[in-house]
Amino acid sequence: MNLWCKSTLIRQRRQLQGFSLLETLVAFSILSLSLGVMFQIYSRGTRTTSLSRDYADAVIVAESELARLDAESKIEPGTISKTVQDRYTWQRSVTAYEDPHPAQFKTSYALVKVEVKVSWITFGQPHSLTLRTMRMSGIN
Repeated sequence: MNLWCKSTLIRQRRQLQGFSLLETLVAFSILSLSLGVMFQIYSRGTRTTSLSRDYADAVIVAESELARLDAESKIEPGTISKTVQDRYTWQRSVTAYEDPHPAQFKTSYALVKVEVKVSWITFGQPHSLTLRTMRMSGIN
């Protein structure tokens, strides 16, 4: 057999042999690392999406309580709390506002500070959101 035929047979044999064990292990290692990273990214995205949804729901709960307070004819100072949807607990505090620079004329209303705090648990971690505002009370 001539040299050209031998080299052709050797090339054909190498092409038919496939991958070595080391090449296969390296390929599987790269694949497993890539899948692990992709799973972590997906998991973190899912957690962030869930937490963002919970914060949006908490804002809706707090704003609903502020709207309910606006519907009352007279705003009384005090603290009340309630649980909504068996998940969110809100606490509303109304306190009188003391003006550091009182007006020299008599007004028929008083300002009150309103604070609504919503608390909940997501993935075993406690979270809370607080909205603060001022309202007029006692308008004749």
